[in-house]
Amino acid sequence: MAETQRRRVPLIGDDELETALAFLGFQREVMLIKTEDLDEEQLRRVLVPTGTNLLGLIRHLAVSERYWFGFHLTGVRQAERFDFRMEIPAGLTSADVIADYRAAIADSDRAIRAAGDPQAPLAELVDGERLTLRWVLAHMTTETARHAGHADIVRELVDGATGLRPGGVGLAPGDQAWWERYRSRLERVAREAGMGGREMDQRSTKIRELLHEAAETHHRVYRITDGADDDWASFYADWLIAHSELPEVLGGAPTRSHLVHELVESDRAAADAPGRWQDFYAERIVARFG
Repeated sequence: MAETQRRRVPLIGDDELETALAFLGFQREVMLIKTEDLDEEQLRRVLVPTGTNLLGLIRHLAVSERYWFGFHLTGVRQAERFDFRMEIPAGLTSADVIADYRAAIADSDRAIRAAGDPQAPLAELVDGERLTLRWVLAHMTTETARHAGHADIVRELVDGATGLRPGGVGLAPGDQAWWERYRSRLERVAREAGMGGREMDQRSTKIRELLHEAAETHHRVYRITDGADDDWASFYADWLIAHSELPEVLGGAPTRSHLVHELVESDRAAADAPGRWQDFYAERIVARFG
């Protein structure tokens, strides 16, 4: 799991307007970073049922910048029709969309600087209320940060890039195998919570018994052959699938290669796990295949 993208948060707080602009600017930068090094299809790729996509988020935020700072703050865009949809026409390039967002940001910053005071009143009412630049800055920072979170998830789904700053802290320094184990543990906890723990416990108990039988069988064969068995995981997988009740307990037989892999990964992780190895293996097997 590579640490790839995130930047350091602003460390400024002496001036209210400068602090607000710094944090809004930080969230804008995060949004733009999420579009780096992707092609036209990847930027438009839809990975959730609502259609959220990276380029659509950029377009939506460009319109939002003009709506809040160009219309409400200054009142100069009264006749403009604002379209907040995230749909990008096929003929519009990603470079055009991103350039438009940068232009909208520049226009917003000029309007904010011209107003000068967070207490400056807006030119247009918001739901009948005469609010201030301070309110719009807070609102737009919140909206941009919310969509930056969406972009974090979408970008990771597109190509695996994550939102941590290069060489920084905040993400555990594990390799891919570590992250697979971590995710497996989270999935197991979620399944247990959904089942109220009872069904999970019953299946884990049964699989724990089957693992004990597999170990006893392997021990007998090993003792007979009097030789090392570097391929023990394959032996266990074959026995569990073909000669035990594991397929019935799981509601179907796991793929042999997947079960072998899970056994090997469980063995690697078991050194850090409390309790008996059978308990640890059984919980992981239920979490992955159950």
